Amino acid sequence: MLDVSTVFGMVREQCEDEGDVSPERLLHQLSDMVGIEHFTYLRINTEGQLEDATESTYSDEWQNRYISGNYQLIDPVVQIGLKSALPIDWSQLTADDPAIRDFFGEAAEFGVSSQGLTIPIRDAQGRRALFSINSNMSASEFGRYTNDFRSDIHYLGYLFHEHSCRNSQFEVPCVPLSSREQGVLFWAARGKTAKETGLILDLKESTVKFYTHNAAAKLGASNKTHAVAKAIGMGIITL
Repeated sequence: MLDVSTVFGMVREQCEDEGDVSPERLLHQLSDMVGIEHFTYLRINTEGQLEDATESTYSDEWQNRYISGNYQLIDPVVQIGLKSALPIDWSQLTADDPAIRDFFGEAAEFGVSSQGLTIPIRDAQGRRALFSINSNMSASEFGRYTNDFRSDIHYLGYLFHEHSCRNSQFEVPCVPLSSREQGVLFWAARGKTAKETGLILDLKESTVKFYTHNAAAKLGASNKTHAVAKAIGMGIITL
């Protein structure tokens, strides 16, 4: 996979040139760029109900069936994602419940592969979302892919979440970051390490890490990658 910031920036620019920056269009372009068959983004409220901000590259037939059937109530990915902050490997899910087995069987009829990875997203405003990839790779190929690119997929999920919130005019409060805090996130977004950023900004590596930690705390982010994604989504820094 290419650098995540580069990929997302290229896709967004292409969509802007085509006059369509809708989240759905962005997902289809990401699918073409990254070579993953399907991406899905579900925003879910605290009652476990799907909000309007649900986007996917799956067929309209499957999406309509999923929504009209309230399948989020039996979909183990959704139910686990509401309770967990860890990525969900679909191959590790058990289907002891007959309803869940029926659900997976029906999904397969609509082209949903058993190879998938879901990233639970929780932002500082209490929004819950799930960002998933689904591929027709073999189990071994998909396992290698997710092992190599899990952090990139995680980052991509947060970037897309922030874009979706902005596109739906969901208000994101302004968070004041100092110029130094903005600077270290700016270069982190471009793939620079703390040491490389220190050389660019004439700072010690430990000082760069200090500013990064402060920025993440102000943004309510769990780590540097999360802080960069949130700063981009809020318009604090640009790609």
